[in-house]
Amino acid sequence: MKSYYASIDHLMLLDQLAVHIKDRRVLNLMGQYLRRTSERGGAFWDYQQGISLGCPLSPLIGAFFLNALDAAAAKLHLFYVRFMDDILILAPTRWQLRGAVKVVNQLVFGSSSPAFGLANSERRPALAVLQSASGADDL
Repeated sequence: MKSYYASIDHLMLLDQLAVHIKDRRVLNLMGQYLRRTSERGGAFWDYQQGISLGCPLSPLIGAFFLNALDAAAAKLHLFYVRFMDDILILAPTRWQLRGAVKVVNQLVFGSSSPAFGLANSERRPALAVLQSASGADDL
């Protein structure tokens, strides 16, 4: 996905946070963090989606937002590692890797209702299948 931070849906993120944060004051503070206003040359605009770049809280929020992807990847029983929105999955066969690609795309982009609210982000392949010199299918 392109522009991961800018693509995060505020309402979906607040819903996910509400499951783990019971204090309404903290949730209110998170809502204020998300609903920010910028100014340039006298023009003001409110952000309807995305999280702030450069804020110390943003990497934590970005990682939290993909927690469901981590849980789904664990059920695949394949080698999986993620750093923010960069994902690496290794599988012994091409077919297992293609199944993993399907799971990632369904979770991130969904069919009609994306699980992460990233429908407006520009799609790029989440994973690519490469043939190694030894004949094994790798990522």
